[in-house]
Amino acid sequence: MKRKLAMLLCAALLATLCAACGASGWVYDLPNGYTVRSKDGAVCIEQNGEQALSTGVTAFCAGARYVGVQQEHETDDGSETYWFLLDTENQVFYAEESEETFLEDCETFGVTDLGDWIDTASRPSGAHAG
Repeated sequence: MKRKLAMLLCAALLATLCAACGASGWVYDLPNGYTVRSKDGAVCIEQNGEQALSTGVTAFCAGARYVGVQQEHETDDGSETYWFLLDTENQVFYAEESEETFLEDCETFGVTDLGDWIDTASRPSGAHAG
């Protein structure tokens, strides 16, 4: 009897651990059908389930219409950070190679409601399982 109970507990524990391992992804909802999706540590921007900006997203910030995105690319000399301003209403990405030009884009388009940058290294508050 004790052996059967121990086997059942071990099986339940193993099933719980396996289920937790499979739930490695998360999704953060953005305006107009866009999302930030993390799957197995690779983070990208999607629109209605289709990839809109490839993996390498390290941080984002969002307002009612616009989304700011930081994306890293590996190079022979290390890595480079690219900055994107996404207009979710017109489905346009404005790409910049510096934070300064990204901020100039924000000023040009009157973007003032992006909020703080959200790091994608771990599941952000407000994200759901994906």
